Amino acid sequence: QRAHQKTTELRYNKDTLKTLTEDELFEIIDGLIAKKEIEGLIDARTNLFNETGIKDRMASSMASTERRTEPLTVAYIDLRGFKMVNDTIDHAAGDAVLLFVGEFLKMQTRAGDTVGRLGGDEFVLCFENATLAQIQERFNDDVLTNQLAEYIRRRMIENGIDPKQTHVTGRMGLSQREQGDSVSSLMKKGDLQVNQKRDAEIAAGTYIREQTNTTTNG
Repeated sequence: QRAHQKTTELRYNKDTLKTLTEDELFEIIDGLIAKKEIEGLIDARTNLFNETGIKDRMASSMASTERRTEPLTVAYIDLRGFKMVNDTIDHAAGDAVLLFVGEFLKMQTRAGDTVGRLGGDEFVLCFENATLAQIQERFNDDVLTNQLAEYIRRRMIENGIDPKQTHVTGRMGLSQREQGDSVSSLMKKGDLQVNQKRDAEIAAGTYIREQTNTTTNG
């Protein structure tokens, strides 16, 4: 605790270094290194794990659930209608929507699960000790359409953003780990399902082009 207090004091008084024991100095150094490492795993726009953090957490979850012979399911999500927020309101509103999506997705998970943003409008959730069927029961298309859209609209209004005619929902691909799966193969399975759903929307004439500007909302 004393070392933690001294970390803040060091910003203002370098003489504080002289009062620290060797153990306290190492504790401060370890804390600063850990903070830097954590920052490298976090997406600045949503405070979720970034792509590096997602893959790191998924690898850890896959290893631990395999040791315990427990199932693991991954959800790959992209957003419908997100580009309209950038185009009809502004990119600041788009950034806010990404944050609200992150909030909503966190509410769908439990301690130990992973929520992250790959970039643009793509998100990944990793559910430990959960089968695909179990996730489908509580995290289905209705959640990613009606409930997500309602949550985003409410949060926009609460933050003084006029939603106008925007309507942001999500499409999802689910995959349960099988023998021989890797982090990459699990994510590819989910991505493939999302692409198939997008293709079906195009064929049905219901697809709205919403590819994000990953430079602005990256």
